[in-house]
Amino acid sequence: MRATPYVQVDAGLVDANINSMQVFCDSRGIALRPHAKTHKSVDVGRRQLVAGAAGLTVATVGEGEVFADLLAEFGKDLFVAYPVAASPSRLRELAGRVPTIVGVDSSDGVRRAAEAGVAISIEIDSGLRRSGVDPHDAGGLASLARSLGVRVNGVFTFPGHGYGLGAARASAAADEGRALTAASASTWGPSRDSNGTTSNPAPCS
Repeated sequence: MRATPYVQVDAGLVDANINSMQVFCDSRGIALRPHAKTHKSVDVGRRQLVAGAAGLTVATVGEGEVFADLLAEFGKDLFVAYPVAASPSRLRELAGRVPTIVGVDSSDGVRRAAEAGVAISIEIDSGLRRSGVDPHDAGGLASLARSLGVRVNGVFTFPGHGYGLGAARASAAADEGRALTAASASTWGPSRDSNGTTSNPAPCS
């Protein structure tokens, strides 16, 4: 008898779910960048990349360090989807292992990215009120980044207030759409398609 507790994973079901999500995104022209915080497994991350993921998303620099070599093996990049407070030297070391995009929501974050030599994606607040800038302020951070030679990869948001009851999910989705549209106009001007600004850095999940 196997000692308990232990984790049992149905690898066939995992692969089926990974492939189903990949097909869903591929059929809609969406670059799938799954969030690895849900599994924290290099093996599962490898399965996602084999299936066609454009890269991986993580919540912390520490998670990124775990997945860096795997992503480099596949020639993919890493997105840290949260405003990063790690030191520039640590970010620079990570970027030396794998192309890295970090989330920012402040001028300090932009300057940290500039010192580290990494690209950024600007987090906007679409209603959760946890982190992120007002969508209309994204352009100011983008301008600062460009003046410092930092590549602005896109904007992103987390509509976590959609986890509520009743119509919360639909309401949060509408908030997300409005916020991304406003941030896109602020960052690139009204002629830029908001889908284009978010397809690379934002995870389809």
